[in-house]
Amino acid sequence: MKKILLITSLLVLAGCAEKQEYEQVLLEKMKLEKDIKDYKIDPDSMAKCVSSKTSSKMPGIFPGDPRRITAYRNYIKMITLTESADPKKNLGRTEERFWVTKGIS
Repeated sequence: MKKILLITSLLVLAGCAEKQEYEQVLLEKMKLEKDIKDYKIDPDSMAKCVSSKTSSKMPGIFPGDPRRITAYRNYIKMITLTESADPKKNLGRTEERFWVTKGIS
């Protein structure tokens, strides 16, 4: 029983860490977004809103679900696509990841 609780706790912590990383990446992008600056929108509240909306549609039942962790990683890769050395190549990889995550492949 203790092993099950320990494994569950570790999965939830891993999921929470991925979500925090996702929110941090969103926040950094929101801080750079011109429209958010122009309309004087708080980047932190916008990042939390986007994170909340997108997280609710992600696969997986709980934060530590491996499918949800994969989805967070895929979203992070998609958001940071323009920062990669070869965005076009990584776009194809990101698209493949989303198809796999959605169970379409």
